[in-house]
Amino acid sequence: MWIIDSGASHHMYNGPKSAYLTYRYLLHLINIKLGDDTCVRVTHYGELLIHKHRIEALHTPTFQYSLLSVSEFSDQRYIVTFGNNKYLITDGKWNIVVSGTKNGRLFQVDKDWIALLSTHELAPAAHTVRDTTHELAPATHPIRDATQPN
Repeated sequence: MWIIDSGASHHMYNGPKSAYLTYRYLLHLINIKLGDDTCVRVTHYGELLIHKHRIEALHTPTFQYSLLSVSEFSDQRYIVTFGNNKYLITDGKWNIVVSGTKNGRLFQVDKDWIALLSTHELAPAAHTVRDTTHELAPATHPIRDATQPN
């Protein structure tokens, strides 16, 4: 299940490695502190498609949810709007990237988008995963540059 998270520093995906378009080892491992004060170590990240938009996401296979970061979308000049227990993420041309509805305390991705994300965009057979675990990440990589070494 995908949720939008205003507290997440990065997009995070809990699904299989095969869903990534590219898959890389983090040069500086990341410890993510959760709400219950436990930490999860992240070692890999990659590029995913979300409704024809490429995002980079940390690979967090032990997480209960996949997270879409409001901060990441905002930094990349997407428009994130909340109101009336709904949210909408659009690109600079007002094309809808994803939408969702509040369920309890979480803003979940709407079912129509979940079908797209899980069966079309992220289907492992739809593309070839390029494992670049041993390649060096570019010097300006946003995930690597935004994190502190352990």
